[in-house]
Amino acid sequence: MNKLQQTLLPIKLEQSEERLTSLAGLILVEELAQAKGLWRRVDELFPKPGSGRGYGASAYVKPLVWMLQAGGRRLEDVRELRAEQEVLRRLGLEELPSADALGDWLRRMGSGGVEALGQLNRGLVASSLAAGPDELTLDVDATIIEAQKQEAQWTYTKVKGYQPLLGYVEGICVHHEFRAGNESAGSGAVEFLEGCEAQLPGGKKL
Repeated sequence: MNKLQQTLLPIKLEQSEERLTSLAGLILVEELAQAKGLWRRVDELFPKPGSGRGYGASAYVKPLVWMLQAGGRRLEDVRELRAEQEVLRRLGLEELPSADALGDWLRRMGSGGVEALGQLNRGLVASSLAAGPDELTLDVDATIIEAQKQEAQWTYTKVKGYQPLLGYVEGICVHHEFRAGNESAGSGAVEFLEGCEAQLPGGKKL
């Protein structure tokens, strides 16, 4: 291989036949998930597959988490992950479900999946904030999700969609409410604040 020595900074350039990827950072996300026992908890909390041959919940949650961390916003964005075979092998998954399969699984989960996600989030919040300060600052923010669904409402940015409300503490989302696009971010503020406080581990306050 040809090597080029830079003259200003101690950087060496080297020609390589390896395929470039912009998703190498997902390996750090996977390391954190495994350290937290995230995928094991996902399989424990989410409804089990209907047959012995069905995939566990983590087979669907993993690509959703990776896709969101990589900047994806639609189920169809999972196709970009499917093209990154080298990254997938290092993440321990040779195949990914299709966008249609992910959508079908999300619909099957229904309220059981929402409850499982809530339990999972509470556990992650508690373990992440346990070693931090006792008095915490809450940052509440509404985010707009553009959608073409028939029931989507007009938002203040003049696009149709939804406007979920998110509560962050120390950079961690502790609570959220999925809301219609035309709902004011200030509505139900007290109830939302109480919901955020209820997610905090013992001894912590806002």
